[in-house]
Amino acid sequence: MIKSIIDQDSAGKNTGSTLGIMLIMSLALSSSLIAGTYSGGSGTSGDPYQISNTADLIELSKTSGDWSKYFIQTADISFNADESQVDWDDDGTATWDADDQLGFSPIGNSTTKFTGSYDGGGYTIDNLFINRPSTENVGFFGYTDRDWGQGRSYIRNLGLEDVNITGGVRIAGLVGRAMSDISYCYVTGSITGSAGNSAAAGITAQSHYPITDCYSTASVSAVYEAAGFVSYNNNSIDNCYSTGAVSNAATQDGFCNNYDGHGTGTITNSFWDTQTSGQTSSAGAATGKTTAQMKTLSTFTDAGWDFEIETTNGTNDYWDMDNSGSINNGYPFLSWQNGEDTSLPVELAAFTAENQSGGVLLKWVTESEIE
Repeated sequence: MIKSIIDQDSAGKNTGSTLGIMLIMSLALSSSLIAGTYSGGSGTSGDPYQISNTADLIELSKTSGDWSKYFIQTADISFNADESQVDWDDDGTATWDADDQLGFSPIGNSTTKFTGSYDGGGYTIDNLFINRPSTENVGFFGYTDRDWGQGRSYIRNLGLEDVNITGGVRIAGLVGRAMSDISYCYVTGSITGSAGNSAAAGITAQSHYPITDCYSTASVSAVYEAAGFVSYNNNSIDNCYSTGAVSNAATQDGFCNNYDGHGTGTITNSFWDTQTSGQTSSAGAATGKTTAQMKTLSTFTDAGWDFEIETTNGTNDYWDMDNSGSINNGYPFLSWQNGEDTSLPVELAAFTAENQSGGVLLKWVTESEIE
């Protein structure tokens, strides 16, 4: 099409050169807005774009033209623990200039929302750094929305570990403002709201669609409102928990804020740690528990949570718990985090069976016994 514009007319005049050049320049300038390459895939539901490294993540954060597509993460991804060594602005060098100091650019914003879907594949992203103290809707995803053409968008099966996130208004580890389904995700690290009207939380600051089977251990602080899991809940939250310290805010709650009557959603079968959070109250129907209770299996199975080691609550096995405390410090974790059942109550050092007098005599020596 561009060639036909710049071709000469019958009199030999170059009639479209200026327009052609302008179109070429426009395409070059908008290259960051059109489809990226990533590690494979085509962005469809049947063939999602594959995210396997930090370059893929930064490309996604810069390519708003792909924010309506499908993505799947195919490996654990870790940014440098020293954030000053990462080329966050993707200019080819990690010089820690003004743009690098802003850190990761959230996927989705109030101008162009993320309306696609992201399946973490049961993998993690480590050391995500964001420092945008005057920006609203800040998190790994800034602002997600439903694509009415493809149905609800979703974020699932993803762990964010050791995040260091600072934002202005609506700040969280996973999604600043969420209008998409969220399930089987977790966040650890630190989240800070720096604006005078900041609302900060572990998973999302403001939710408009269901959240199921997620948890946050991230510490949360803010000038205005802070909560361990969600600040405003306008839909439903089920089978979730938080344990992170909540501090420094004018209004602070263990699990959910819903301050001043904002937030009309429901919270069921969800908990927060009253000791580690430093908070004894929460809006909604979340239940505060001691640390010991939060590390007791029956606290959750009695509430209907589906664990690998039981069948009463179903056989989908969304959750697991390590009685030895070596995984997630003894708190429940998502079953995809270890891929199989964890420590048995008894570890055997030796075991024998002998046929005696028509019966079987069992002998064993235990390496360790738990509960």
